[in-house]
Amino acid sequence: QWGAGVMLALVAIWHGRLWSRLAVLIYTLALGGFWLNRQYSTDHVIRLLSGQGLLSGSIAGICLLLGVPLVILLLGNIYCGYLCPFGALQELVGLIVPKRFKMRLSLATITAGRFIKYAMLFVLVVVFFTTGSKRFLDVDPLTLFFNRQFWMESFPASPALLIAIAALVTALVVTRLWCRYLCPTGAFLSLFNLAGWLGRFLPAKKFGRCEFGLGGRDHLDCIHCDRCRCESPLIPTRDEAIAKAAAAPHGSRAST
Repeated sequence: QWGAGVMLALVAIWHGRLWSRLAVLIYTLALGGFWLNRQYSTDHVIRLLSGQGLLSGSIAGICLLLGVPLVILLLGNIYCGYLCPFGALQELVGLIVPKRFKMRLSLATITAGRFIKYAMLFVLVVVFFTTGSKRFLDVDPLTLFFNRQFWMESFPASPALLIAIAALVTALVVTRLWCRYLCPTGAFLSLFNLAGWLGRFLPAKKFGRCEFGLGGRDHLDCIHCDRCRCESPLIPTRDEAIAKAAAAPHGSRAST
């Protein structure tokens, strides 16, 4: 599933059409989410940073734990863009609401907001290495949302359900809000984005159309969703998605 997903993502990237991207997202959601419940989460982040259980578990689990960072080192963060089940679900839910009804945030708000996920990652890492506790994993929707046992037995008592529902509802008007601003797992994987050694062989991003306000130098925060390359009435352009700053009054001057 993991290897096939990478290959399908690469095909969609080269094809550069919205329908091929949506096909990969549906595959990711159905197979990696609802069927196998196999996605990168804060549990994988902590295991990788602490060196605990790196080679324990199934072969598929080990490939996910070590393979995702390796692929990002080579190609850039195509995991967040194409292969994260919860990210795929957010994006597909977001297509329900036409783009003219989406919330338009200012560029300053977008730029400031995308650092929140790094702050959350820092706090989680400090808490773990200070206390040794993994209790915070209970609030990660990536850990529990696709877990059928969780839904059948204990979901009313878990804050992860409320967080996941809030993220999905908000995704109706703010595309992939969890991925862009709040996901500590995505923040961790974005750090590998600095390499992307083979990324130069992939089609170039059109940052001038990026609805998330990224520019050519913002490689760290690019989730490689390639929405900037999908010219479709369903995908807002940069100008359509970002609120313009209020113009200064005509003839006004700075005080001296």
